[in-house]
Amino acid sequence: MLSHVLKGVAAATQASDHHVKAAAEWFDSAENGIDVLSNLEDRAEAINRISSSVEVQQLVRITWAVAFLREASRRRLNVSSKDLDLEWRLIHEALTTPQPSQLNYKVSRSAQGFLAVPLCSLLKDGNIDELFRLHVWMPDGHRGTAGFAVHSHQPFAQAWILAGEGTDHRYNVQAVTDHLTATHAEYALEWNAGGTSSTTYEPHQISSIMKNTHRLVCAKSIQTKLHTRDDSYFIPAATFHATEVEPDAIHATLFFFDSHQGFDRDAGVLGPKDAETSNQIRDPKGLTVNTLAETADVIRSYERHMWRGQHHSERAEPEQAVREFDIALSIIQSANIPTSLAYYRHQTLGAFGVANNRAGRYATAKSYLEQALEGLRPSYASVNISGDGA
Repeated sequence: MLSHVLKGVAAATQASDHHVKAAAEWFDSAENGIDVLSNLEDRAEAINRISSSVEVQQLVRITWAVAFLREASRRRLNVSSKDLDLEWRLIHEALTTPQPSQLNYKVSRSAQGFLAVPLCSLLKDGNIDELFRLHVWMPDGHRGTAGFAVHSHQPFAQAWILAGEGTDHRYNVQAVTDHLTATHAEYALEWNAGGTSSTTYEPHQISSIMKNTHRLVCAKSIQTKLHTRDDSYFIPAATFHATEVEPDAIHATLFFFDSHQGFDRDAGVLGPKDAETSNQIRDPKGLTVNTLAETADVIRSYERHMWRGQHHSERAEPEQAVREFDIALSIIQSANIPTSLAYYRHQTLGAFGVANNRAGRYATAKSYLEQALEGLRPSYASVNISGDGA
């Protein structure tokens, strides 16, 4: 199974044959016979002892992390926060190594607004057989191509939330003939990896084009659910959905497409009923794999301390709460990533205010809450902060 996943990781990272062979030999060695779903800390320690090149270390880390989550998905096993931390640590270390590497990680921007990094890609007959990616929504003003949020996937998909909040909207979509009744039209999707556009999936895309089929549909929202750090959720094949993320917030997920758990060739994308085509340029505008991985890691660490602080605050333990919020604020203030984290500074100041308010320090609470609201655009977070200050 590890050799199968390694093949997909090699395709996604465009690894050379000799690096792939060295990684395969490491997996085959008797001393590393550790089960994929157990002894996770022993496995991580064994990986840290790899004496081969940085490329082999990266391939082994990603392969084992993907293999674990792949098996957990197929066996419908819950992945604990601790286990997700371990898998993310492997991926994060592989993506952010300070040493020069010949592996070619690619970042592309989707029509739905997130930035994607393929980590494992296996195709069959031009379709996705298995695909594993890191998805990151950045607070850069891009939340997708207008009108194309609602989409479906040919294969079954599962997401594990690394950081941030995302609201998943599910839709019932029915074909209609009346233009006034229609909310959308179905679009056909083609990918371009540097040559001509094709319906064959390309893991390393330069652009994609969506063409109106003029088949009218009516899409009605049937379910909305908020997903947060350490959550996981499924999207069955051909299920129409859309993910909504606050414009100033960061959201990061590990996403697994698996045709072995469901596949529908006719799954499609919805778009404006009166448009003809939409060309999505996949250019990430200078955002690198390192930046995306570091951003996801910073917010995951920040949220861990915010959760602990809020737990103490709710238990009327203001000193412990303030200590955790201090750590969270220092994580944000010291983060070396090229994006605004003002949203999180406001959230932390608001949390300081709530903790002090519960402790009866009303003047201090008022000061923190006023700072939290200053310059914060109207949002769900700002409503919560203003409510706590009431």
